[in-house]
Amino acid sequence: MTEVYLILGTPGSGRREIVFDLIDDGLPSDQPVNVILSSTEAESPEDERLAALPQVELIEREDSGLAPAPDAGAVVFYLADGSADFRDEIETFKRWLDSTGAVLQRVITVIDCALAEQHAALAPWFEALIHFSDCVLLNRRENVGNKWIRDFEQSFKKRHFPCLFEMVKKGRVANPPQILHPEPRRLSHVFDDLDAIDSLELDDEELPDEIIDLTPKADAYLVRLPSGHREIALPDIREHLPSPESEA
Repeated sequence: MTEVYLILGTPGSGRREIVFDLIDDGLPSDQPVNVILSSTEAESPEDERLAALPQVELIEREDSGLAPAPDAGAVVFYLADGSADFRDEIETFKRWLDSTGAVLQRVITVIDCALAEQHAALAPWFEALIHFSDCVLLNRRENVGNKWIRDFEQSFKKRHFPCLFEMVKKGRVANPPQILHPEPRRLSHVFDDLDAIDSLELDDEELPDEIIDLTPKADAYLVRLPSGHREIALPDIREHLPSPESEA
């Protein structure tokens, strides 16, 4: 079984640096690892650090298609294109999962707190992103007030978002094995193999006479209108990103 971690977040949020930490301190040193990167993102000094780990192979994913199949026995960190619509990336990733038979362990999202604080208009975008996340790592906090960070986290906890929130300090998390622990904590069921019958709340003595539609419901954030546009519109992240540059 190929174990996969989907990494979401914007360019510059520190995803590669954190992936390095998760590999270096969260996995056995002899565990083969594939790190899948998008060819449409800028290169990063962290790419060299990742490639220098003897157990790591970097794999480039072309924008026009699915990523190559992973190496047998490898743990995979799949970095979505942070400048694209993450919902398109999730759908592409799901097709890749289905085609390879790989098994998702967790969706790990890295939040650029400075970006989120500076662009209040992105609040719906971040909420949608966290809807798909098992673990949310709060990074780029150096120039952000503690009150803002506390309020940001509490806004989700008060609404009972089940995902795990953790602080990042100097590119590292306190407990990498905890972050990698494959416990689903996301609201979205897009990656879950749910039995439609089990999801119905039916009393055996009061079964309905009408035909029941057992088609699984699509995630609300992924539903498209006949025009092809998403039913739930979100801000275009590209309009709020700084000029393209390499990411840590």
